[in-house]
Amino acid sequence: MQKSLAIALIFGLITVLILSGCVEQNQKPGPTEFPEFVEPQEPIEPTGSRCGDGVCGPAEQANPELCPTDCIPSPPTGESMVGFVGCSISNNAVQGYLDNWGENFWNPDRATESYSGGSLNAWHTQLTGDHIEAYDYWARFESMLARYPETDKIWWEMCGSGKESGMAYEDALAILNAIKERAPGLEVYATPMPEFPETYEGVCAAGFDSTTITENFINQLVQEGEVKQGPIMDVLEDYERSDGCHANEAGQAIWGQDLMDFFDLGIANKTCSELGGNACTAEENCNGKLLPASDIIRCCSISCETNQEEEVIGFVGCSATHGAIEGYFNLGGEKFWEMDREAGESYSGCSLKKWSNPRDSCWQIFENVLNQYPDTTKIWWMQCSGSFEVSYLQTVDILNEIKAKLNENGISAKIYATPMPEFPGSPSTELCMQVQNAPQITKDHIDQMVSEEELNAGPILFPLDNSQRKDGCHPNEIGQEIWGTELMEFFDSGEPNETGVPYSYFVVHIKRDPESDYFNHFYDYLKPLVESADLYNVKLTLQFSPQWIEYLLANENEKNLVKLWQKNGHEISIIHPGPAHLSWDGYSNMQAQDAINTSYIRGTGDDDIHELLGTMNDFLEMANELAYPEEIKSGTITNKWTDVPNIQYLTAGGGSRNKKAVKQTWNGNKVYTIGISGLWNSGLLENAKRDYETLNEEEIFGVVTHHNNFTKNGINAIEGWFEYLSNKDPEGIKRKTVTETFEEHILPNNLVIEGRVCGDSFCDSKERAENNCARDCDYCTFPSDCTWCTDKADCPQCADPTREHPEWGMRNCEQGNQTIFYNFVFNQ
Repeated sequence: MQKSLAIALIFGLITVLILSGCVEQNQKPGPTEFPEFVEPQEPIEPTGSRCGDGVCGPAEQANPELCPTDCIPSPPTGESMVGFVGCSISNNAVQGYLDNWGENFWNPDRATESYSGGSLNAWHTQLTGDHIEAYDYWARFESMLARYPETDKIWWEMCGSGKESGMAYEDALAILNAIKERAPGLEVYATPMPEFPETYEGVCAAGFDSTTITENFINQLVQEGEVKQGPIMDVLEDYERSDGCHANEAGQAIWGQDLMDFFDLGIANKTCSELGGNACTAEENCNGKLLPASDIIRCCSISCETNQEEEVIGFVGCSATHGAIEGYFNLGGEKFWEMDREAGESYSGCSLKKWSNPRDSCWQIFENVLNQYPDTTKIWWMQCSGSFEVSYLQTVDILNEIKAKLNENGISAKIYATPMPEFPGSPSTELCMQVQNAPQITKDHIDQMVSEEELNAGPILFPLDNSQRKDGCHPNEIGQEIWGTELMEFFDSGEPNETGVPYSYFVVHIKRDPESDYFNHFYDYLKPLVESADLYNVKLTLQFSPQWIEYLLANENEKNLVKLWQKNGHEISIIHPGPAHLSWDGYSNMQAQDAINTSYIRGTGDDDIHELLGTMNDFLEMANELAYPEEIKSGTITNKWTDVPNIQYLTAGGGSRNKKAVKQTWNGNKVYTIGISGLWNSGLLENAKRDYETLNEEEIFGVVTHHNNFTKNGINAIEGWFEYLSNKDPEGIKRKTVTETFEEHILPNNLVIEGRVCGDSFCDSKERAENNCARDCDYCTFPSDCTWCTDKADCPQCADPTREHPEWGMRNCEQGNQTIFYNFVFNQ
């Protein structure tokens, strides 16, 4: 009985084991025989629970080495396959591509074929044997080449590690040659290190230098026909990265789409006109010119405008005119004549007196260049006075001679005339304005010719002070950029519109003054300015410095009046000149000693601040106390990399005309930026009116003045602008504060550009590499050791070390000599 019970228990245990799956049914435990297992008629779907079932299950995904049979798919048999060389962020991009069901990229075994740590420097040192990394990158590359024999392209992402500053172009070429030796006959597409705007503290060692270096290497390789330009990888926001530089799932999807767009959609081998969708056709225009389709960021991923007949603009003038044209070209302009001054194509000395003589050599120069540009559509005539005054009739004779030369060459071109610019201060009278009141005389002549419809009014050039001139009447680099901006805003902006008035905003910079002047400045300038704006129903954005806010909080009457202005529709905002600015307010997020050192370099007066008074959070907290119950949302901020506080909207130099705002991240804060330009004299008033007329009803126009530019001596430039706006927009429907402009027009209509553009006051890596945005990239070249850029010896590329308002850059020794400040923003 006991024996029978024991046998029954054993049999039951075996049955349980069989049913639990621990013992397969075709095994024979003990002597007991079972019938052979019969395969079912319908196949069993793989569950992903066992190695060899053809499914890469959750446990196998977590540990690819557990079952490479299931988790490494067989190589695709398609006609095209893309291999790659790079680093961990390249792995991120390829993973995003594969997760998006892409099939034409290598799928590396992460355990044995990962490129983690594969910077440009690492690939090179392994090639030369100077250093052996933890991984043999070349062996891993060869392993995947062997596994994917159908590979016909190589994507090479040049990753930075912070060591690339010691590499030369020849080192990059050596890596490329090693790729080609192992993959002969394959086309190589090279991509630079992506930008990581918030990682300057070294989280992603790539930094800005590595991005620039890799871009420069690729530009030269492409130019010499060694590689083709690869995809430009999107700049990831902080929420799209798992750390300083690696993509999380969201970032991987973005980079994967970049690869898919470029390689799978054929962008690598097509022009924009062949792609359709948002790509540009042959008749369309991308950012001012047609671009190769491989430039998917600037061309194929943006909307396009119809490419109108290309304008060519000739000019008549003098040496100062050449300075303005040079500034225009430095800003990226392309429409004006390019004259070979070394070949004698120069207007130096060509005053109105010389132009009034039809046999003067100035006319021969004009004819010679006119013959080179038979498609000229406009002529800009800058009337330069010399040592003799020219009468109105003589000026008309010059105009008629210009028209005769155009007719002789079969050219129909509009003529735009600009009066003699003003050059305030000594020694301008002796060197330049030898004729008394020359600017006014030439303006009167032009006004009469415009009234008689003989020509068109041209741009009014900004008066240059001594810091903006290299002598009495010729602009230095700063002056060239100022005048070049005026030409660009006038000639590159189009003709007056007929579609209604644009949106507009008016910013007032209320900066720090010596303490004793605050009371007088409030009642002599600021209060009358606001009263004038109220008279014309113009809403102001009042940007206060921290010293002004302290004054208002401590003085009840003045504070209550500002609160009343706020209640009446004006906006309380902030302005922050940072430590590198001539008018630093004492607040910054920089380390105290760095901020103080920077302020000492810039300091010129007894009232300059040379101590750190607080952080930007301290400043913003104080400003919010003044604005309560409203919240500070906008401001003008310099030292953007360190000092942008938690506000949403920025105003910055870059011009009055705004089609869209720029979305950026500064100091970890996401902000939108729109441009402003100055308005405080009659010349600027005329420019503003002219530019305003050319905008359509959806565009935005912003100007800025200082509270102490305002006086009550009749209708001055500021009151003239208020009156002009009131006539153009009588009900004030489109006159807004900065915050209203964003929240009622820009954001609801998605008038936003992602990333950085020329004119946003930041010199990004592409602008530095291509040298195509002088307004952002006027920066110094530093010596190899840590030093402050205080004079021309430290900054060999600064043409004029005595100039008054550059924001000198600095190097931070604790961060490996990484350059922090690149751009130089001049006082408004």
